[in-house]
Amino acid sequence: MGWRDLDSGYLFILFGIFAWSTQAFVTKIMVTKLGFFSIYIFSSLFTAITAFVFYYALYKGRMDFRFLAHPSKIIIISIPLALANFLLFASFGMLTATNVIILLYIYPIFMSVIHSMAFKKRLTTREIIGLSMGFVGIFIFATGGNPMALHVGNFMADIIVLIAALSWAMYLVLQKKYSFEEFSSNGVAFLLSTLYALPIIIAYPAFLPHGLVLPNLKILLMLLYFSIVTFAIGNVVYVKGLKKTMIVHTALLTYLPPIIAVGLDFLVLKEGIFWYDLVPILFIFIGYFVVSKEKDKAVLSENRDVL
Repeated sequence: MGWRDLDSGYLFILFGIFAWSTQAFVTKIMVTKLGFFSIYIFSSLFTAITAFVFYYALYKGRMDFRFLAHPSKIIIISIPLALANFLLFASFGMLTATNVIILLYIYPIFMSVIHSMAFKKRLTTREIIGLSMGFVGIFIFATGGNPMALHVGNFMADIIVLIAALSWAMYLVLQKKYSFEEFSSNGVAFLLSTLYALPIIIAYPAFLPHGLVLPNLKILLMLLYFSIVTFAIGNVVYVKGLKKTMIVHTALLTYLPPIIAVGLDFLVLKEGIFWYDLVPILFIFIGYFVVSKEKDKAVLSENRDVL
């Protein structure tokens, strides 16, 4: 693996991050209109179908199903994925977007810690400082520079978001560790996520008091956008980049989606940009600069451990 692999890896990461940038906005609207459990089921199913379609389109002459020789690993990957999405969708019905964003974006730290455990590599002081600066930037951004905007009180809801963040971080690290083909493994993982909903519906029918609510055309289009762009493409491209880069560098760049979303609002909706929208970028890139002092050759040894 050389510099070209590193550069392409970071391009994949940035593309995936851009695809995630509208996630919170779209999720909040869909959960309000459709309910979190219906969103969970539909998004998982649509994402699985989309991933399989892309997989067939890209590899129809040379489709590789060797990953099916490791069903236990696919199941292991699918469990934290299902848990992350289920709890994240549920949290948007219980907390403000500010609280969700702040708590959810602890996952880059979780991702780095879990990775250090999975690959038996200790986090350096520089990496800890860099990750902390990125989180401070997100905190400033989400609270609009006013810490009092963070409403503490719904303890269980906060725990739910933290578990979602931990589960999402675990899913990403497992994808890097097992190194399956991205579209096929994501398709199977999301399909299993859909199937996991069936016993939940039977055990807790209160999640669907009016049955499985079918979306209207507007919500359906948002759901398709969310499933195709955010999950099927964004996740796959991000995971592909994750396998080519240093995970702490990737974790720092992962703080960017909400800030990119503000930039899109400014360009498309002509909304204003304030100081607390810009300061986090400075924190994130200072953190990235601090971490970048680590030798990039660590990527080589890191990826030799990929199974």
